Amino acid sequence: MRVLCIAAKYIPTAITHGTGFWNIPFAAILPQDKTCWIERSNAEKNILFKHIIPYVLCMNTQNRLACYIRCGSEKRLAGLYSCGIGGHVEEIDKAATLQKTIENGLYRELTEEISNFNKLKIELEYLGVIHENKTEAGLVHVGIVYLCRCSSDILPEPAQELGNLQWKSLHEIKELRTELWTGLALSLLEQHKQI
Repeated sequence: MRVLCIAAKYIPTAITHGTGFWNIPFAAILPQDKTCWIERSNAEKNILFKHIIPYVLCMNTQNRLACYIRCGSEKRLAGLYSCGIGGHVEEIDKAATLQKTIENGLYRELTEEISNFNKLKIELEYLGVIHENKTEAGLVHVGIVYLCRCSSDILPEPAQELGNLQWKSLHEIKELRTELWTGLALSLLEQHKQI
């Protein structure tokens, strides 16, 4: 399977050499003509490239966030709480623009993780970028963070990998042992909107 990547040299060094969150325009972080498709198995250990990962925070009408314990295929994150739903962008997601390609990947992931997902029942908003270089996974990934606001007439039902999903306040989540990306994405959300 080939996944969407970008050479690390095309991302601002302030991002690739650090750990943090950046509220910057989509086009500034991902110039469309600099992305490429690489076999995932080859890209996992190649620090010259970053896998582009849409990372979605789902929020209900009470401003509570979907939160779950990692127990799926990403063994490096097992046992940690996460608020992020997402994954690799695959070639089947390819569209006319880079932003649409990433959103196609995002919708595909939400469909896989939320059994009753309906994109007509949400509002999607781009928030910014997260990156960390403290872990093995962080060295080869860059997160494109979105907020998914669910409408009042839908309560997402998690698929198997998110079977322990709960809705929690930001305060409650801050008391948990979360994955690093969740902490960064929540900081980005707090900067973007008061919740």
